[in-house]
Amino acid sequence: MNRRRFLAALPLGFATGCLGASPFAPNPHPKRVFVAQVDPLPEEFEFRIDAEVRTETVTDDHPATLVLTATNGGDARPVSVATGKCSPFNRSRGRSDGGGLWLYRAGAEPGERPRNRWTRGGDGVRTHPAYGCAMREWAAGETRTYEYGVWDDERTDGYYEPGWYRWRLPVRVGTGEDEREAAWFLKLRVVDAE
Repeated sequence: MNRRRFLAALPLGFATGCLGASPFAPNPHPKRVFVAQVDPLPEEFEFRIDAEVRTETVTDDHPATLVLTATNGGDARPVSVATGKCSPFNRSRGRSDGGGLWLYRAGAEPGERPRNRWTRGGDGVRTHPAYGCAMREWAAGETRTYEYGVWDDERTDGYYEPGWYRWRLPVRVGTGEDEREAAWFLKLRVVDAE
């Protein structure tokens, strides 16, 4: 008997079961993420933050990966951009304006992933520890790198919905009369993978 005719005569569920997965099942991660725009701090701040998406395509093995590189171009001074639990986009600041995506610091990602998707599981209730973040002393010319997983926001409809997503990071430099504050903006774009 001709193998193709035999397989065509079988019920679809049986044939796809032999293959291990339905050929009609949608890819749960058909998205790409990239930096669409960065609005830098004013030049007189002498503090620069660059953004790069190192891993653009979302797969079963990893979400998109964002890397921020912050550089103090001025003298040694305190800056509100800190490290660890006080890194940029900590706590609720990881959520994009209006929702849609979350930035999770590498090593601080949620553990539970429902349906093998890059979205936080649980009951949808978010709590954040109550602690303050002091300014951190930066040496002249010091550079620090921050890595984030770009995850879908479970509180919004869809999954990595195509569009633009924006974050605002308030930055303070200096102390006393020399202290200045401004906002740094990041905009990511999500598109359907080709």
